[in-house]
Amino acid sequence: MVTDQPVTPTSGPATATEAARDTGPGPGPEPRADGEPVPFAAAVVRGTALADLGDYDGAEAVLRRAIRVHEAAHGPDDPRLALPLRALAATRAARGGLAEAEQLSLRVLALVRSRAARPEPPGAAAAEGRRAPRQEDERRGER
Repeated sequence: MVTDQPVTPTSGPATATEAARDTGPGPGPEPRADGEPVPFAAAVVRGTALADLGDYDGAEAVLRRAIRVHEAAHGPDDPRLALPLRALAATRAARGGLAEAEQLSLRVLALVRSRAARPEPPGAAAAEGRRAPRQEDERRGER
């Protein structure tokens, strides 16, 4: 039904930046009210969204926290750190911190190179929901 009445929001963030910062019931950089830990990827997405919106202060805070928490749990050489480190490097560069951005970018490069040099452990393909090439060949009757 179409009416001439203006639609006014009753709740929720007023701007896209506020939406990216919102730590309500959904995932965010801080633990939710129910105490459930927030997924690492959600914090990285949030930080990247804040940077895309031009909120470099907010982006930097979210990304640094995500990196710090992930490093504490998985160590500083975990390849999953490449994405948030790259986003933090871009944020630092946008804010004029070119020296730190360069160091972060070099760290990303080292993580990516170490991941590429490491052989894939058995079963890693299945854990990621894909078939290893050998398994695919065996299904077709090839060896």
